[in-house]
Amino acid sequence: MFSELLPSDTPVEKIRERNPRGLILSGGPASVYSDGAPKLNLELLELGIPVLGI
Repeated sequence: MFSELLPSDTPVEKIRERNPRGLILSGGPASVYSDGAPKLNLELLELGIPVLGI
């Protein structure tokens, strides 16, 4: 088993192809509330796998 870091703009289909066992979403206040912060693609929550937000 291994972990892989991917950019926040990775298409959901590319993530699905990797057949992950779970997702870890990481970020701090600046990456969430700042202007221009990346938005969560809600399709990630529909993959049917565990998601941990840090």
